[in-house]
Amino acid sequence: MTASQLPKRDRRYDLLAAPRRRHLLSLLCEHDRLNLEVLTVELTAREIGVVDGSVPADARRRVRIALVHNHLPRLADHDLVAYDLQTGTIVPAEGFDALEPTVERLCDRSSTASEPAASD
Repeated sequence: MTASQLPKRDRRYDLLAAPRRRHLLSLLCEHDRLNLEVLTVELTAREIGVVDGSVPADARRRVRIALVHNHLPRLADHDLVAYDLQTGTIVPAEGFDALEPTVERLCDRSSTASEPAASD
């Protein structure tokens, strides 16, 4: 069975398999509107483990290309985001509300799993 043959809900969960898309959607849970350039820096910094915001241009370029040509179109095709490349604006689309609780749970689990255990 191909991805296009899966039920709509399963296809949406399939979209959440990509960490970059999960983080993008989690940022939309926190903010009503994202800017493509700011999002690119945020995702790149997270992926390469930089906290001070000094993200190499080549890494930003790779992430931006993946966002524009892969992740944003996929999410838009499933009515989860709407984006305008002219303005660089990304906003939740109509279908986002149905998936938001799932995204929040996944993000809570992944952030909890990545935190070091407290010592007694």
